[in-house]
Amino acid sequence: MIKFASLFVAVSLAMAAPVTASAQEAVNATLRVENGNVMTSQGGEFATAQSGQVVATGNRLMVAENSAATVIFSATCQRQYTSPGVYTIQRVCEPGVARVGTDWVSAGKIALGVGVGAAILANMEESGGPPPQPVSQ
Repeated sequence: MIKFASLFVAVSLAMAAPVTASAQEAVNATLRVENGNVMTSQGGEFATAQSGQVVATGNRLMVAENSAATVIFSATCQRQYTSPGVYTIQRVCEPGVARVGTDWVSAGKIALGVGVGAAILANMEESGGPPPQPVSQ
């Protein structure tokens, strides 16, 4: 049973690591300036933004009074900024389960699959019966 638990933990961690890393990567999007004065920053000074400009999650967006902008991640994922202020661009319209940081749903599915596979293998090993005895002559 200890071998099974060790195998389960090791394989689960190995399979979940790429999911965790990919969930934290910056995602590029396209900015559409609807009207007024909109500026962007990648951590330094703000610069005037243009429609069609590529922005990434984590960039900052400054929307002036009587201004509006839309950040387009995909055809079905857009975020509008219509109130004056400074915002950090975040992808908040993930299809399905909303994710922040680690995708625990996918990691759980992977761990469950690994656990079932390991249980099947462990059961096969235990049901083999006693080892064959040497034949005496």
